[in-house]
Amino acid sequence: MNPIYYESLTIISQKIKLGEISSVEVTEKVLARIHQRDGQLHTYVRVLESEALQAAARLDQAQAAGQPTGLLHGVPIAIKDLLFTAGFPTGRAP
Repeated sequence: MNPIYYESLTIISQKIKLGEISSVEVTEKVLARIHQRDGQLHTYVRVLESEALQAAARLDQAQAAGQPTGLLHGVPIAIKDLLFTAGFPTGRAP
């Protein structure tokens, strides 16, 4: 079995929906991989670790409560630092 960070978004989403892994577990694994590799790669400007874990926990709770889930429910993503994000500075030049 591949590490979760090598799986496609579709596979990760299916695993979450089937309860094979939680959104929090996926997020923790992705964050661990970022910590492991980003010192060499310098890929991320900012990692919103606590926000990502809180969001994942909310999504797990929603799923457990039987609320509808979207196609990528609980799958962590990275967003290029070109978009304005409320409450966080952006590196995008005006």
